[in-house]
Amino acid sequence: MRSWIVRTLGLVLGGALGLVGGHGEVVAGTCGDASECPAGYTCAGGRCVKEQMRCIARCQRRDSVGGCATFAADFCGPDAVCVPPCVRRDSTGACQEYGPDVCGPEMVCARRCKSRSMGGSCNEWAADHCEPQAKCVRFCSARGLDGGCVGWGEDACGPAMGCAQACDVRSDLGVCTTWGADACGPAYSCVPRCRARGMNGACIGYEGDVCGEGAVCAVHCASRSAFGACLHYGPDVCGAN
Repeated sequence: MRSWIVRTLGLVLGGALGLVGGHGEVVAGTCGDASECPAGYTCAGGRCVKEQMRCIARCQRRDSVGGCATFAADFCGPDAVCVPPCVRRDSTGACQEYGPDVCGPEMVCARRCKSRSMGGSCNEWAADHCEPQAKCVRFCSARGLDGGCVGWGEDACGPAMGCAQACDVRSDLGVCTTWGADACGPAYSCVPRCRARGMNGACIGYEGDVCGEGAVCAVHCASRSAFGACLHYGPDVCGAN
């Protein structure tokens, strides 16, 4: 009886470990993309897992509806993915012509708009942008006093791309009086930067926003009393990746 229980537990545990290990060996820590993982590991579900070598079908030529008419040799690589890029879209965004598959780890083809109306809808599409973790987002090249977009540029594309409103000039109260073009990059954000603070730490003068991945500004005390109270504030210390 005891040996039967041991065998049963062994099978259950073995199955559970098999499910966990099905996506590769996991290492400690979290990740946002493969560059944050050790060599030989990739990022999947926010965790670094060992790359899994595999070969997948790669299409060389597709018909107008996306079906593969001619296959190329298989693509082989760690965590390989092949996706069909659209090289020509109509005004509605529907694909009219496909190019040969592009392949690689975490490969994505994102629709890219070439020209937008004042309302932001796409008037003309460019060929898809393809690369690992690709994303295309609307890029505002000019904004009015209220921050509303009055001019659109071609979509900004790249891995985990994001565009943030960037203020060039702020009033002493922190209200933006002059907007610049959007700041775009992987997971971009913009934060106000204070250049002068009063004795109570309140900001009384701003510089242009600081923009980038993980943008942040910290209050900087330049001089403290013997009890640790701040006597004089310097400009904010800011940074971004």
